[in-house]
Amino acid sequence: MGTSHAAPAPKTVKWGAVAGSLKNPNRQGSTVLSATFMAALPLIPGGFASVPALYCAYECFKFASDVQKNGLEATVKKEEIQLSTKFLVPSISNCLWNLAATKMGPELTNTPFGKLAEVAFKKTVSAVLTNGIKAFEEQATGDAPEKNLKQFMEKFGQDGFLQVYFSKYLYEIADYYLHSTSPNVESDTGYWYYFAVKEKLFSPQQLDDFRTNLRSQCTIRSKPLVDRLKQIGLLQKLLKDPSLNPETTHELANELEQVLLELVEEGSQ
Repeated sequence: MGTSHAAPAPKTVKWGAVAGSLKNPNRQGSTVLSATFMAALPLIPGGFASVPALYCAYECFKFASDVQKNGLEATVKKEEIQLSTKFLVPSISNCLWNLAATKMGPELTNTPFGKLAEVAFKKTVSAVLTNGIKAFEEQATGDAPEKNLKQFMEKFGQDGFLQVYFSKYLYEIADYYLHSTSPNVESDTGYWYYFAVKEKLFSPQQLDDFRTNLRSQCTIRSKPLVDRLKQIGLLQKLLKDPSLNPETTHELANELEQVLLELVEEGSQ
């Protein structure tokens, strides 16, 4: 069952509950997300998911700050970003990711979580540059990227940028695990993602509605995550280049993981 390139399902008895929540014809994003994170997050090796997030957060903050202070043109020139007039926003997000990836190194970027972090990072930059203050709603404003970014930062600040990023990163992690495969069909979430009980195929509209609901739940959960990071003083530490002090970076990664696990446990109660 599942697809040949899918990741293996986490080896935990809790994964059966994830499959059970998926096969429910009336499945809810909140229930599926809670079950997925409760089962999968504790099994992720330390730093695998959190360290890439720290690098992405820093590059997001740095780019936004530089554009606010110096404008988009000067920032692009300083970072030697090669722009495409036809694909302006994607070229910016790609080049910014390359900056983060160079600092991380292939030992992180080539991992599954490095690739998930890349997708979330590019989607975050694109959402803010294209949608501005409507980034959380994923609605294009029609304004220029620089204007969108400045308006977003004025309204939501660094907290908002990080919230957009974590909402997308949490979704990518959840989607990655929900498409995992198991030799036991009863816990094969890659199969039950598309089929309900009695092997009735979910319709394209049902799948779209479920993904929308799942994204919405990730957005909802990203706010208390950022609030907690701010409360314990971790948000300010994310403004420092993680490549300059690897030891401190791993300490921050451990703190981030602890906060995320605490919120997951609280949400399941």
